[in-house]
Amino acid sequence: MNSEKGDSGDLSILPPIKRGCAIIAVPLSLWLTAPAADSAPEGYAVDTAEVTLPSSIGIAGRNFRDLGGYKTIDGHTLRQGVLYRSGNLSGLLPAEQTALAALGIRSICDFRTLAEREERPDPQLPGSHQVEGCQDDSLKTSLSSSFQKLLDMQSSGQEVDWRGIMIRNYSSMGGRYADSYRAMFAALLSDNAVPMLFHCTAGKDRTGVAAALVLSVLGVPRQTILEDYEASALDPVEWVGIDSKVYPKELVNQPALAIPDPTYIQAALEGIEEQYGSLDYYFHSVLGLNEADISILRNKLLTRR
Repeated sequence: MNSEKGDSGDLSILPPIKRGCAIIAVPLSLWLTAPAADSAPEGYAVDTAEVTLPSSIGIAGRNFRDLGGYKTIDGHTLRQGVLYRSGNLSGLLPAEQTALAALGIRSICDFRTLAEREERPDPQLPGSHQVEGCQDDSLKTSLSSSFQKLLDMQSSGQEVDWRGIMIRNYSSMGGRYADSYRAMFAALLSDNAVPMLFHCTAGKDRTGVAAALVLSVLGVPRQTILEDYEASALDPVEWVGIDSKVYPKELVNQPALAIPDPTYIQAALEGIEEQYGSLDYYFHSVLGLNEADISILRNKLLTRR
């Protein structure tokens, strides 16, 4: 990386700070840990206007949307039609299957457990393949049995702090799902990986953290990341689609699980920073991304200014 040039046409160059006639490259650690537009590094001209969220795709009740359109701290834009996020895709209507196939998705990163996949398998999309290693193996038992004690407590009249449980759960997701997220980034670095779709069951939790990581490594401001997560609210139609043996109705009906509280995704990012010291270290040492990898991702996924 040449720190003497600030060629805005080369997305591998991190955003420069101008002081007088000198242009100084911003260290990667400062770039990755910039928490929000209102606390960006000195010298940045960050647009603090209301974030315009990417519109959803015409697939009802699936939390499906294109991540394209978000601005980075240095003024680049995430390309349209290269990254999609969603909930489960089983049981689509014919028109929805046609709309999905028309996107030309090449790779699918499915974060669900084996039980979730078997119960509601992904549709076969022409020209696409499943990314190996994305499967969630963190749960050896079903969520039904894992949460049964809490549900029993609640049914007996005891108060259960579901929001606190969600915050604690999110704070450990960076480490717990590191293998899945590493596989996703490795796939993104490969040839012919995009358009990519990554998803879980609700398209909110595992998928939400994955989106936050991708947006962070590309340099999207923290506030935008929080607002993207808030767009993942599930309506009753989506909850009906989730109700299953893996996610029992008693669990799905907990409001704290349905609401995309920005505190949750903030807890995920802060949990990574607390456990690993910084997002920079996590990306490098846990997810295996070096400077060259990040440059490739930026050139592949961002438009030139």
